[in-house]
Amino acid sequence: MRRLLIAVGGALLGLAVLPQPAPAALSCGLPETQPVWIEYTEGSVTFWRERFARRGVVIATGGAKIAAEARAAGAGTVHWEMHLRTLVGTLLQPVDPSLIEGRADAVYERAVAVTGCQTPLIALNELWGSSMPMPLTPTAERYRENVLLLVRRLAVRGARPALLVPGHPFTSGGAEVWWKSIGEISDVVLEKYANANVIWRDGEIAGSRRLRTSYRRGAAQLLAVGVPASRIGLMIGFQTGSGTGGREGLRPRSRWFDVAKWSGLAARQISRELGLAHVWSWGWAQRNERSRDPDKTYAACVWLWARDTGLCDAPRILGPELDADRRTGQIDLAAGVRCLYGDTPLEAASVAGLAKLTGDRDLALTALLVRAVERE
Repeated sequence: MRRLLIAVGGALLGLAVLPQPAPAALSCGLPETQPVWIEYTEGSVTFWRERFARRGVVIATGGAKIAAEARAAGAGTVHWEMHLRTLVGTLLQPVDPSLIEGRADAVYERAVAVTGCQTPLIALNELWGSSMPMPLTPTAERYRENVLLLVRRLAVRGARPALLVPGHPFTSGGAEVWWKSIGEISDVVLEKYANANVIWRDGEIAGSRRLRTSYRRGAAQLLAVGVPASRIGLMIGFQTGSGTGGREGLRPRSRWFDVAKWSGLAARQISRELGLAHVWSWGWAQRNERSRDPDKTYAACVWLWARDTGLCDAPRILGPELDADRRTGQIDLAAGVRCLYGDTPLEAASVAGLAKLTGDRDLALTALLVRAVERE
């Protein structure tokens, strides 16, 4: 066990020395503070006016009329490009690279029309084959080069692309070069679609920890290959079709509301902890029988309330169906304590003192952790 903990300390040490540039503010009137919270919206999200059309909320949509109405109600807007494959092709059939510039320009013009802004944030849904090991096939290599060409052209036009990435990206064996290149031009949004049944069975303490660990590990994987925190986002899923994460049939609905709360609190903790750019929500659409769920509007309220109690009064709306406790299972440290190792507090003053020697507070914290482990 002692060797394992020292190995963990060494892994943290490796992450601590990575450069962490200050987060860049998003454009188009979006909040200056990070993370920026962004909610997917389209016409089939039947409750979007009730939940998302308000000050303090940002929506991602491909509909210009929806975006204009949302802005009139005080919300911020970003553009959602639903089908990346129509722009760059697929892993087996990538398009001719000569077509990319014109298609990127068309996406940019759509984004300007949707957001009413010349420097829009653009969600690109979504990268295929993110977990493919190296070496890639020739067509997969061409596909990834097309993605690079697309985001580079969007950036040249003044947009801020955000590439949505499902699964667990493969970032070694040479793949790290491509991911770092993407992170220099585009944001990377990691889709983290937990099965709500698993999280609820774990309970508020272990379930919250599982969510935080998943979010933290995903971001750390990108940080380790040089993608800055100011380019990384998380996307949390609230879909209700089976086999895709999200609700996965969890009942009664009060249990799903618990998981929505824990997800919001975990995303808030990790995004602040690592300095991530944004947190997105997905799965609110109700296009067909598989995705229709009358409880989504209430889950959305809980999600908003978990991060900011002023955005939706979930305790009043749901009454006894919602556990309004926002502290149990969360990281809650006494003033002046940076973290706990067992019962041993690692104090901020000690970190600050050692940082005068290391020149880096994270490196100092890691050294104190290793010291505590070795003391055992």
